[in-house]
Amino acid sequence: MNEFAAQRVAILGGGRSGEAVAEALRTLGIEGTLFDQSSGPALPSFPVHGRWDGPLPLEKFDLCVVNPALPPHHPWLLQSAEAGLPILSEPEFAARIARGPILAVTGTNGKTTTAAMAYEALRGAGLDPVLCGNIHGSGYDEIPLTLAALQARPDQPLVAEISSFQLEWVERFHPRAAGITNLGSDHLERYADLAAYHATKLRLLARQTERDVAVLPDTLLLPSPPASLVWSFGPEGSGARLGASAMEVHGQRIPYERLPFRGTHQIQNAAAALLLASGLLWATRTAEPAATLPGLLEGLLRFRMVRHRMEPLGEIDGVALTNNSMCTNAEALRASLASIETSHIHALVGGVAEGDYTPLAPLFSPETVSFYFYGRDGARLREILRPSAPLFDTMQEAADAALLQAHPGDSLTLCPGCKSKDQFQSFVHRGEAFRAWALGRGVK
Repeated sequence: MNEFAAQRVAILGGGRSGEAVAEALRTLGIEGTLFDQSSGPALPSFPVHGRWDGPLPLEKFDLCVVNPALPPHHPWLLQSAEAGLPILSEPEFAARIARGPILAVTGTNGKTTTAAMAYEALRGAGLDPVLCGNIHGSGYDEIPLTLAALQARPDQPLVAEISSFQLEWVERFHPRAAGITNLGSDHLERYADLAAYHATKLRLLARQTERDVAVLPDTLLLPSPPASLVWSFGPEGSGARLGASAMEVHGQRIPYERLPFRGTHQIQNAAAALLLASGLLWATRTAEPAATLPGLLEGLLRFRMVRHRMEPLGEIDGVALTNNSMCTNAEALRASLASIETSHIHALVGGVAEGDYTPLAPLFSPETVSFYFYGRDGARLREILRPSAPLFDTMQEAADAALLQAHPGDSLTLCPGCKSKDQFQSFVHRGEAFRAWALGRGVK
């Protein structure tokens, strides 16, 4: 019998996360109620209180499961904490009902791609993993971690992308293989400072033991070493050493020319994914790392680029179009521009600025990158990055101007480096708008 069998559960917030928990409670026969400030989802045979703005009847419940969209200072969470009710994140709840091992990835950038790569690598090794978690708009099947935990067999690993929001209320969340792709600046509207954001990300490692594996960049300095075995990736990586033309993973050389993608950040994602997949197999005592690498690599070679993340859209008159709408902060903008291997980049940049852009200014000269700024913070970004660059109201207007200036062999890339919600509902909406623009201009 699961530990929630005799519990009464309040789900705070709907969405994909809250609805997944409701489905799990209903399936497991656990008493629960979902509270939502919007109209609330229609969930057959499950009580939902929509448009709920007042205090919660916490005397009727034993614990709360929170939608990660609710910030830590939300009145419901403050009320629950004051009443002494345990507060669980959706991944924490999922982990407690899961039967199979969890491989989890977080980071400021690259976590969706790394999770998808690790998923493909495990498939290549003959496993039947489930890709799940915070993945959104990727083109892969999308399923919340809770539904994956509910449905997966004990022999099916759960490969989960985990956001910092989801790590705010974890206590016993225990991935057997846990990866941090990188730590930059993001979500400072939610956290007190950069240190608080990074500390939340590092909670992914908190419950690991010496029988688990943590995969980290070789440049990442931790306040204290995790209890798990650490494999790092990078030029000085202990698990994956990245050279000029090849990476060496667990002592085996993999030339970059064998991989179906290019760019420094994609190579780093691939190295992290191979370490995570081999780490999960080692942690579950399935096989030693080097022995599993051929199968993992075979699976990695089947990886397809995920949508809105350096996604090739085709060409217009010899100009390559790339959709990187998921580029939502300053560090992602730097990585995007550094990864493009063409003679000249025409970069569409704008939206709601996030992070410190000042260090980027000297990195990209007018001879290699032309900027086309747009959106709410376009003028501020232009002042920081390229005062002589043109400024437009919309992304589409910026794209039209860039296409007029581009030559065959150049790239035209949507790499906003900003949040999307000045003009779009989400980064997915923004990416689809760019795709529609490209189709309207005859991309092939």
